[in-house]
Amino acid sequence: MEVKIVSKKLIKPIVATPDSLRKYKISCMDEVNATMNVVTILYYPFNQFYTYKGIIKTLETSLSRILPRFYPFAGRYIKEHHTVDCNDAGAEFMEAEVDAYDLKQVITNLEPDYLNELLPLEIGAADEITDPVCAVKVTKFRCGGIALAASVSHRIVDACSMGIFVSAWAEEATLREGQSRTIHPFHPPRTFLARIFLLKILESGGPEKVRRLCARGSYLTPRPSLPLGRGLATFPACNQG
Repeated sequence: MEVKIVSKKLIKPIVATPDSLRKYKISCMDEVNATMNVVTILYYPFNQFYTYKGIIKTLETSLSRILPRFYPFAGRYIKEHHTVDCNDAGAEFMEAEVDAYDLKQVITNLEPDYLNELLPLEIGAADEITDPVCAVKVTKFRCGGIALAASVSHRIVDACSMGIFVSAWAEEATLREGQSRTIHPFHPPRTFLARIFLLKILESGGPEKVRRLCARGSYLTPRPSLPLGRGLATFPACNQG
């Protein structure tokens, strides 16, 4: 399946991150995580009530509005300091298209190679200063359906917090005047593990032991209610040895 990149841009937070939050120190457990991104792909069939340009505008605008609440997502990870520089460099937003396939052909087969083509970044494209912490890719299919893929560094999120981010983004995209937000903003990690505990983990197996906890396979779940219609969400799992 050939996926053609149409455009690529950086979406910056609508409000600048204050200096007091500029340095985001990751937790000691996140330091030994595998170098990878947590990803999800949301599928939406063609919906005659929404235009493609309108969808893109809504996604870009709502992402810009949600980034101040998830401020490390617009920063860049500094590997040697185990810190995210929350410099508002922006989340990467890509548009792509597939001319030879319909959305139904992809979601009925779920071939790993097809899924990888829909991702904005490779699973292991993390930890470098040039790697965006958060990236999004919208792929339009021949039938008019779309795949919305999101990728966030595993240094910052796990599958659960990725779900919170996507749900908060969906809520922002569909928020009406007078409605209040129900999902809480992002908070730094608490000191829930002492360094001595981390040393015990390293002594008993090190990062490889942590990596083996990663699940393998793909998982189908109901997608959040973005203004795009009905669909499915796929979470490609990591494939670490």
